[in-house]
Amino acid sequence: MINLHRRAMISAAKSRLDYWDGVTVTTPQLVDGYYEIYDGATLMGFRKLPADGQYHKARLTADFAINDWKDFETWTATNAPPNRLVSYAVGASQGEFDGQGHTIYGLYIALLASDAFFINTSAAETSLHNIKFKGCGIFRPNLVTCYKSYNLIFEGNHIYLSINNVGLLLREMYGTPNIHSILFKGKSTGYYQHGALIGSSLSSETIKNIGIIGTVTDTNQNFYMGSIIGGNQPVVLQNCWQSATLVKPGSNARALAAPGSTFTNCYCDSTKIATGYVQGTPKTTAEIQTQAFVDLLNANLPAGCTPWKLDTDNYPTLDF
Repeated sequence: MINLHRRAMISAAKSRLDYWDGVTVTTPQLVDGYYEIYDGATLMGFRKLPADGQYHKARLTADFAINDWKDFETWTATNAPPNRLVSYAVGASQGEFDGQGHTIYGLYIALLASDAFFINTSAAETSLHNIKFKGCGIFRPNLVTCYKSYNLIFEGNHIYLSINNVGLLLREMYGTPNIHSILFKGKSTGYYQHGALIGSSLSSETIKNIGIIGTVTDTNQNFYMGSIIGGNQPVVLQNCWQSATLVKPGSNARALAAPGSTFTNCYCDSTKIATGYVQGTPKTTAEIQTQAFVDLLNANLPAGCTPWKLDTDNYPTLDF
């Protein structure tokens, strides 16, 4: 049992935003069934837990930084910050990853196309939620392969992805996903079936309460692209919106998702989206950057989803 003096010391250490040294790996403490992560060393320690047939749960107990993120927009696949997280075998099966509302700053990941950094299994009991990312560069991978993800903000991130079925969260979606209440804010570049959040869907699944801000670029104009999800399989979107520019869109590109998709209370930015790509109800940038638009989203909030609030840049952001 941790004494009060040591608990106070740990609490003070956890409040700092010192950058990870790129070397130290610390096995996180197991508290009430959760491995507690509070810096880069414990994050990497969680990824290196040995396989034991169990799904391990983790939770963030503090904000922390992997790198200095002030120049994150200059990061590329070859111009990396000091602490570059690369592919290696993950031992233990990773289950629930709960950010508890905390933020990871300056995350730079360069993995193989088949890898996922946080959760690399699609088991039903796995999930990524309640976490914010700021000033990150993610090259080639996706964050998870699980289908339960909610309360996520990828804010101010510069994301560069250049593989088939490109999506920051998932490459391909199928089964019965539970994906809702996610904000992507940044740049996404992909090739062949590309969405900022999900590369493609293999069935007509439902996604709820998603916002996309920034630019979505297609390097191959002959394939399907959407701000939220690419692919040619229609999906169902509820209470979703975008204020993103489609760069190099081909004939199969659309504002939100694949042609033929179903939209309920969904909106796209008519200031940034050409007429032929519009889906849902068009709104201008000026209309989206208002409390009235936030109120509209919250009035139509699907059950179990997180409400929106107005951010300092006047765009909606998730309130968690």
